[in-house]
Amino acid sequence: MTKVKSFESALRENEKTYQQILDAITDMVLVKGAKSRIIWANKAFRDYYGMSESQLQNMIDAPFSEPDHTLQYIKDDAYVFESGQTLEIPQEPVNRYDGEVRLFHTIKSAIRNELGQVIMTVGVSRDISEHKQAEKEQAKLLAILEAAPDFISTADLTGKVLYFNKAARRMLELGEKESLQGRKLCQNHPKWANEIIQNQGLPESVRVGDWVGETALLKADGREIPISQLIVAHKSPDGEVEYFSTIARDISELKAAEETLRQRAKDLEQTLKELQNTQAHLLQSEKMSSIGQLVAGVAHEMNNPLGFIAASIKQAKPTFDDIVEHLKLYQEKFPTPGDEILIHAEEIDLEYSLSDLPEMIDSMTIACDRLKNISTSLRTFSRADRDYKVPFNIYDGIDGTIIILKHRLKANNSRPAIEIVTNYSNLPEIECSPGQLNQVFMNLIANAIDALDESNTGRSFEEIKANPNRITITTSLKEKQVEVKIADNGVGMSESVKQKVFDHLFTTKGVGKGTGLGLAIAGSIVVEKHGGTLNVNSTLGVGTEFVITLPILAQAQS
Repeated sequence: MTKVKSFESALRENEKTYQQILDAITDMVLVKGAKSRIIWANKAFRDYYGMSESQLQNMIDAPFSEPDHTLQYIKDDAYVFESGQTLEIPQEPVNRYDGEVRLFHTIKSAIRNELGQVIMTVGVSRDISEHKQAEKEQAKLLAILEAAPDFISTADLTGKVLYFNKAARRMLELGEKESLQGRKLCQNHPKWANEIIQNQGLPESVRVGDWVGETALLKADGREIPISQLIVAHKSPDGEVEYFSTIARDISELKAAEETLRQRAKDLEQTLKELQNTQAHLLQSEKMSSIGQLVAGVAHEMNNPLGFIAASIKQAKPTFDDIVEHLKLYQEKFPTPGDEILIHAEEIDLEYSLSDLPEMIDSMTIACDRLKNISTSLRTFSRADRDYKVPFNIYDGIDGTIIILKHRLKANNSRPAIEIVTNYSNLPEIECSPGQLNQVFMNLIANAIDALDESNTGRSFEEIKANPNRITITTSLKEKQVEVKIADNGVGMSESVKQKVFDHLFTTKGVGKGTGLGLAIAGSIVVEKHGGTLNVNSTLGVGTEFVITLPILAQAQS
């Protein structure tokens, strides 16, 4: 009998130990007998309902529940009690003592005696309200991510892709159900973008939390999509990076718009430049037209007195010859003319006058010829162009320009004369606008003279004489094109100047010495008006050579 009591005491001690263990867990444990009457509940259960163990004793199921809920609990208990099967209830609402309803995941099992008969049921319930709420929030967040138009993805520290939203799959041309197993982050981007991400994006996001930059996505067919990319490094509470996320926006349209704006800005800049060039050309053309009219008028007015003087000299010369011959006859027939005549002959130096007068007349004839050449050159240079191109001998234009600029070629106190060397080939006439072409020759030869004068700075007269200034003009015929080279042995120009020498308003000359229009207009006339080319070859310290090529037949309209 003593042994039996000792055994029952041990069982009660064991039961007490088990109850202490069950009281320590956070899940609710409820032991019921037949007809759902409560036998025992652990501390978590008692606290949830705010009742003591004695208050719960023999109560049918849990208090505070809705009638429908209580009925369902009883049905579940009856099923387990009668069948002996374990019943899992994934989600059931349970009313708390303060009226709050929370969700629990419950497992109900049968407790059998030594004969295998079900004598009790035990239910273990875990509060899943917060978990379910988290699932709802996660579902909302996932819905937002899936609905977002931007590319969104996550990847672990090795670069393995964990998640793509719908937009990401669409941009990468991946099916909605296509597996991401084994896919790496680097597969999303071209090589150059991966270098930016590896060297800048990831290190910066680890250092400060995020990084923003422009990269690109790689479509399945190899095409690139420009994107604005945000990389975020997600860290644990202790600061360790756990994974990375990326948000990227397709900026193809933005890039296209930027390119359109850049192109429009470029076009506007070009239009403005063309307007400025046109304005400059109009002003220069008006100026040249006025000068041409003035020069043509001067040349015309010169022709009348010049023609009269030339004709008079031509008539006077034989007359003077006759008079001289007549005087010589007098001297032969009257060798002793008398003192008065001899004295007068000595006073007027008759012998010198008789020998010098023919030379004087010859000099006047040469001067008239020179004036005639100048007048012809002026008329050639200032000739008005028609609406159509006409045949023209370019030598007339070049030689006429040299004559007009001859005053600048002559020697002065600071330097000897500038030498002009012409290497002319036998060229055919070309169809052109002669007035415009003469303007080109004028600009290029005048520019060569300016370059030579600049090269003389700091040099003595003797130094310049030892290495004289020279302008060489060479012509040739190449593949139905006339080539004219105008070269000087001046200071030359740098590469940077060569790149800008034909630009509108660009000049290296001092204030008041250059307008920046001459070479720009020359280039426009040759290229745009005559379908030719105008290039420059130059080296510092060696000299400059301008090369003009012109088609023999007209190719462009004035």
